[in-house]
Amino acid sequence: MSSPSTLQAKRKVVDDVLRVFVAFDPSCSESCSHARSIYKYLQGGDLDEVQGWTPVPVRYLCSAEALLKREAQQAEAVASSKHQNDVLIVMVSDAMLVSAAWRAALRGLKAREAPYRRWVYPVMLSGSMALLEPLSKNFDPLRLWSKADGPMPAGAAANGWIERRFGRLRRAIADALLRDFGGLAEGGRVKTFLSHAKADGDEVAQHLRDGLARCSRLEAWYDQSDLRAGEDAETPMRAAAAASSGGFIAISTPAYAARPWCRAEAEAARAPRFVKNTSGRAHVVESQAGVVVQKPGPSWGRTVEALGRVPYVGWPAPGAPAESLDDRTERVVDRLTLELLLRSRFLRQAEALNAGPEVVFLAFTPDHWSLAKAIQELSEAGVGGARRLVYPGGGLQPADVKALRGALRALHADPCALLSLEEHLVDKETTPPKVSEPSAWVAISGAGVNSELYAAGIGEEHNHDLMVLLTRLMASRGLGVAYGGSLRAPSTDNLVDGLLDTARAWHSAEPGAARPTCDAHRFVRNYVAVGFHEGCSDAMRAASLDICEFILVDAAGQAQ
Repeated sequence: MSSPSTLQAKRKVVDDVLRVFVAFDPSCSESCSHARSIYKYLQGGDLDEVQGWTPVPVRYLCSAEALLKREAQQAEAVASSKHQNDVLIVMVSDAMLVSAAWRAALRGLKAREAPYRRWVYPVMLSGSMALLEPLSKNFDPLRLWSKADGPMPAGAAANGWIERRFGRLRRAIADALLRDFGGLAEGGRVKTFLSHAKADGDEVAQHLRDGLARCSRLEAWYDQSDLRAGEDAETPMRAAAAASSGGFIAISTPAYAARPWCRAEAEAARAPRFVKNTSGRAHVVESQAGVVVQKPGPSWGRTVEALGRVPYVGWPAPGAPAESLDDRTERVVDRLTLELLLRSRFLRQAEALNAGPEVVFLAFTPDHWSLAKAIQELSEAGVGGARRLVYPGGGLQPADVKALRGALRALHADPCALLSLEEHLVDKETTPPKVSEPSAWVAISGAGVNSELYAAGIGEEHNHDLMVLLTRLMASRGLGVAYGGSLRAPSTDNLVDGLLDTARAWHSAEPGAARPTCDAHRFVRNYVAVGFHEGCSDAMRAASLDICEFILVDAAGQAQ
């Protein structure tokens, strides 16, 4: 297991591959909302990441003093020739522009070149940004402001207004990151392979084709427009599926899995490919980034094995308004660009860690199909002696990892470990504990509001994720977790929900194991304070009796 100093050094190498700083004035509610949304987007969106991984570090700069301090730190890094990649996103609001301190800090911003690379993305929240000439002249702003938006409405209507504007901002940031950090060509468009069955997926494919061109730099490789007349389709389509620099989109319909050429396209896009390394460093096996769009319908169909671990989203039902189709297209674009960005980041992390040839980095989330293909690729390339296969870490539950490790033992003749990047850094394989009750209890607390946390460069969302991380660490060691909070109506931001899901995943990871009953020992204690009892209904508590004991606390601090 890595020592604390060694682990800290490794983490710095991994984090320095790409760090994001968001500067904003906390008095602007829209800026605060966008900062939180940027954080959540770069953490991987809303996919389940219980197994643990190393997300993009995002820190907040909530005062002119914090921005100036960060500028001084960067100047020191440049002077010492450190190899880092930093992105600074500046939410240029009216509140920021009327502050003399903020204006002075913004005038001194500079982009930087290698080895210390730094990109500055000013975000034009209002037309007043044009008055700060150094900022608007030296950088190409992300123009969120539009006269068509009008002023921000009052009350609950403001949420929808901010969310629509953030959709544009998210795509602008993803496009800029892909261009600058991801290495995609400046200008022009990037080909994305669009795989579909004409029998029942052509309408969705056409909408996505047009939507990609409308709201992104991605351009669909689409057989009707990219095949020459009379050309045999199979060879160029497989080649395009395997080599599209903008990844792929597969439209899953009942006819899709039944078409041999559709399965061939999916396999060509997802097939792991060995990247030859002659420098004595770790080897890499990469695969295309992609997403799956599932079209609803009454017909029975089958899944395609090669797409097992690819993120998917449903397509609106027939008859949905055009706005719903456009919104879903934008979500597909957002997720695909994120997958491309995270893939590029992991490849750079693999290079920066400078591991030896006994380590093979898998630049994709493995499943049984892709793991078997990766082992075959390594064998055909004559790569022997691999002792570790390291994957990014997200998108797998503990039970999935346990099953994949069993498959690896059957596929690989020599002893070889399957580790997430996090486990590789720690130098220790994490396995679900074989315990029926907690060996000890640990109380965790993450109180704090944004007004207090912003000074430290973090927000409540950082706090939320830290609590889930601590729960994962405790659960993986057979420890119980005690937390004071309230289980509320379903919400993606409910912390207690996140703690329960994480603990449950680690204590139900034994394949074939029966789900614990309400009389079993539980691994989470949730203390619900007076005033929150009504929000934590009997139905909510009953659904979680397999993992959590809910303890109601009265006004005197006594458990009821």
